[in-house]
Amino acid sequence: MYLGLKIKFFILFLGMLLAGTNSMEGREVTINLSEQGYANAEKIGTNSITVDDVTMSFTDGSTPTAYYTNGSAVRIYGGGSVKVSTTDTEKPITRVVFTFASSYAPSSSDAICNGGSISYGATTLWTGSSNSVSLTRATGSGHWRLQKVVVTYTDVVIPPEPSIDTVDGIAGVRALASGTEARLHWTDAMNARVLYSNDELTFVRDESGTNGKAMALCLRGVNQVANNPLHSNQHLSGWVIGKYTLENNMPVFDCTDDTNTDSLAIAEPVTETKVMPTEIASSEIDDYRADYVTLKDLRVSISGTDTLVCQQDDEEKHFFLCNSILKDQHFTEGYDGATVDVTGMVWADEDGLKLAPVYVNDNVPIVYVFDQNGDCVLPSSDIQGATVRFKRTISSAFFNTLCLPVDWEIDDDEAYVFGSVGKDASNEHAINVAFQKSTTSIAAGTPFITKPMETIDCPVFYYTTLHASEPQPVTMDDAYSFSGTYSPIDLNTETDLFLGAGDQFYYPSTTGFRMPGLRAYLTVPAGTLVKSSLNPVDEGLTDEILLITDKKMFKDERIYSLSGQFLGVGLEGLDNGIYIINNKKYLLK
Repeated sequence: MYLGLKIKFFILFLGMLLAGTNSMEGREVTINLSEQGYANAEKIGTNSITVDDVTMSFTDGSTPTAYYTNGSAVRIYGGGSVKVSTTDTEKPITRVVFTFASSYAPSSSDAICNGGSISYGATTLWTGSSNSVSLTRATGSGHWRLQKVVVTYTDVVIPPEPSIDTVDGIAGVRALASGTEARLHWTDAMNARVLYSNDELTFVRDESGTNGKAMALCLRGVNQVANNPLHSNQHLSGWVIGKYTLENNMPVFDCTDDTNTDSLAIAEPVTETKVMPTEIASSEIDDYRADYVTLKDLRVSISGTDTLVCQQDDEEKHFFLCNSILKDQHFTEGYDGATVDVTGMVWADEDGLKLAPVYVNDNVPIVYVFDQNGDCVLPSSDIQGATVRFKRTISSAFFNTLCLPVDWEIDDDEAYVFGSVGKDASNEHAINVAFQKSTTSIAAGTPFITKPMETIDCPVFYYTTLHASEPQPVTMDDAYSFSGTYSPIDLNTETDLFLGAGDQFYYPSTTGFRMPGLRAYLTVPAGTLVKSSLNPVDEGLTDEILLITDKKMFKDERIYSLSGQFLGVGLEGLDNGIYIINNKKYLLK
């Protein structure tokens, strides 16, 4: 479809060059003389034939002009003529095809034409521009036999385009003085693509800058004159007329009385990828006005009725987060103190720079961000349908403690919650800590541990609920607790333990130990020895030991030792012995 549109545009453009400054829509009329109801040898005389705006008439020569069934033609004798004309002087004839019977056709030696260009033969072709075309046979013996005439004439005259300068691509437009009317021309090589479009504003990006640099422009009002509304991802070539305006350093191409999309080839993508935002920093935003961008880690601040965002603590470089320019877009603007990623269109008006989030090609407009190394600011109430990104890595090489303000849905990755604390028989100051596999989702604010099948770097939760409540500790015997934290926290060196090397819990070795956020820690009475490593084994194990007859049955299962240590997926490479698989004991021999 895209190639077809390009060919169509090329033919249109070539036709305009051949026709001159006027762009005309041709109409074709066919007059077949065998279909006019003439009887054999009927004399035509001064009778004429009219079809739509075209009239055909004859004059007699040495013998009266007449229709004969032999040859199904009107015979024109020496001195006789045929004329086609249009009744409206504003609808000139541009082409006539006369069809004659073989051996009874005109030639340059016996025919006279009243103007234009003509080639003679059984198919005699006339071209030019006239309201009347006459073909007269020279005097003498013989005759022509005319069977059919096809006339092409101008039905609609489109006024010539205004004489204005043509500029190539958005780079050419942006080099103009503000207030200049111009014809914006795109070649296929410029890769002009529609980023976003609504009834009023259409944002386009091309590669017309130096060395193919991407450039952006807002076409204002083009959809109000377009034959078919523009929308995201379309490819543009050809040209469109408008007036370049620089408003608050915002590049805008406004529609004028001469704007239309008749000469603009608009194609759906075939091999092109979807248009995507360019990830930039706040310091670069001035260079991306009218463009589709993503800015990450922006801090939200509410000032009266305005929502402002800036790069972390750079208050001087703030801009507005709003959808005032894209009134068909709706999103949660964020809350005071939140950190967000924003994807949308850059705009500017008298109030300053604005970032308008848009949902295009599955790119989420607003993503809430929680950083393990930054203080967490929660919303005042739950946010439904939020997308949340967490800046921390969840390793597959060891167990990780986690505590998140969103629910963790149990899927392929297993999660374990604080299960029990048991006294060690050999040491009254020692305890054994057990974690048990959860079979449901982990609620927001609940601390847990997990060891995913594959390392998860900066996980993103799409269209979830961002909970406003603080983490809740899980307590055992009023003396032991497993607590989550969203923000970094200073652990007590005598009572708080963190999960460390070898999946063991450790006391901080020095005061002032700061554990990153989005994690959990264990709190015990001072002086308690935590002897055991993690033991993430489900409750409900029985003493029954089942025999493994085929290792392949367990090739996708997680395998644990009797002490609860995760050994890997599948039994290949393991020594004979007893293992725990899916909460049951199995003997491998």
